[in-house]
Amino acid sequence: MWYGLDRVPTDLGPTVVTIGVFDGVHRGHRELVDRAVAEARRRGIASVMFTFDPHPTVVFRPSAVPALLGTVHQRAEQAYACGIDHVVVVAFTRELAGWTPQEYVDRVLVDILHARTVIVGENFTFGRNAEGTSEMLAELGAQRGIDVQVVPLLAEGDHTICSTWIRERLVAGDVAAAAGALGHSFEVE
Repeated sequence: MWYGLDRVPTDLGPTVVTIGVFDGVHRGHRELVDRAVAEARRRGIASVMFTFDPHPTVVFRPSAVPALLGTVHQRAEQAYACGIDHVVVVAFTRELAGWTPQEYVDRVLVDILHARTVIVGENFTFGRNAEGTSEMLAELGAQRGIDVQVVPLLAEGDHTICSTWIRERLVAGDVAAAAGALGHSFEVE
């Protein structure tokens, strides 16, 4: 696991990258990770999970920080167990949050990770004021020779599998539903 963009080896790449907070590495996240691993193996290149610590809410709404479903180390362990080759953890700061979507793509995906394919969920946002959407990422990627795959959210019954829903299930005492959505048992460290 590399903590910080400056820790990523300069000779890394080309890569297939999946990006997100990945809190809990639930079944929806697993879909992204599994696709990244499969695409990287198909292409014979490295797979990367690009994630953030702390959770972006710590920067934008410190009074509303959610109880996290796991530590950054647990996220990395789960990603490696799924076959991800590398995990890059970046400190989520106001400076990073201030980058334009174009800066984010150029500085991270092109210059450092040498991404050939990027896989994100349909609700993915990035860049200053969350201006960047999955659609914008696809456009920026196409301009730079990066294939961007946007994965639909994983729906189950009347809800989508997401970290917020899982937290709500845990607060309600429905550990079985939370574990089902996580795809693994919930552990407290």
